[in-house]
Amino acid sequence: MLSAKEIQDLKRTNTSIDRSLTRERVKELWKSAASNEKQEILTLSGLKSPTIYRVYQQGTISPAIAISMAQVMNISPQFLTGESDERGECTSENIKSYSKKNRLVKRKQKTKRSYGNTPRTIVLSEEQQKQHAPHGSLGGIDQDNLLIPDLSDDNWEILFKSMLLKARANREARACLDKIKSMLLL
Repeated sequence: MLSAKEIQDLKRTNTSIDRSLTRERVKELWKSAASNEKQEILTLSGLKSPTIYRVYQQGTISPAIAISMAQVMNISPQFLTGESDERGECTSENIKSYSKKNRLVKRKQKTKRSYGNTPRTIVLSEEQQKQHAPHGSLGGIDQDNLLIPDLSDDNWEILFKSMLLKARANREARACLDKIKSMLLL
């Protein structure tokens, strides 16, 4: 049998073979379940009761719901998805075959992105500096070596959007943004 952590780590896709059968079977089992069984199903799956009620309406069932209901109610997960017409029992072999058939892989855990601390150096020629900088200077920025942090494209986009928002409310930020735009347009 799977633990709550293992069940909650399963990917969240629809594994229903026959939506109408899934809808009927889950509704019947949920209504006949005692309140402590319902609570155990919700605890194992890590979901809230509206998710179970959504199964009634749509007939789609995730592996977390199917396996947690199967374990608590002692029926086969294949019965819930409409793959089998026999109630069966919840055994580790049933869960393994269900997992193998549906290619249940653990959900990818969110990993922290590391923002590279390695700056890149961009050297501007004097001609480029004069052409793009107002009045021939970059306003106190070291003109020989510009250090630009190594960020992903998404992070650059977020950075520029935040700068645009700040520039709407602040004149200094607007001037700084104009200088950055001129440097990027080299």
